[in-house]
This record gives sequence, structure tokens and C-alpha cells, in this order.
Amino acid sequence: MSPPLVLWCAAVVHAGTARQESRRSAGRAEMALDLAHPAAAEREPERLKAIARRCGVES
Repeated sequence: MSPPLVLWCAAVVHAGTARQESRRSAGRAEMALDLAHPAAAEREPERLKAIARRCGVES
């Protein structure tokens, strides 16, 4: 799960909204894994990448 973490860290540098979205997405992924729902967890990296693209972060 390293690339999403890198994207998350890069997005934190940007506006508060992107920071909140990143934290929410990471939380959703963690909860999905805790509830043994890997399909839901697999969607979160794409959400993090979308946030990074909006912030102008290269992946």
C-alpha cells in the first residue's frame, strides 16, 4: 500500500479540502479491510490518485 501513502502525503501539502478527502479515503480503505471487504478497499487508491491529479501531483 505504499503508492497511495505517497500520494496521500503529497496531497496533504495542498488545500485543506484535499487533505480532508485524502484522510477520508485512507480511513475508508482501512475500514473496508477491517471488515474484510477487499473490493471496497481496492477502490480507494483510485480516489487518492484522483485527488493527487486535482492537486497537480505526479504519481
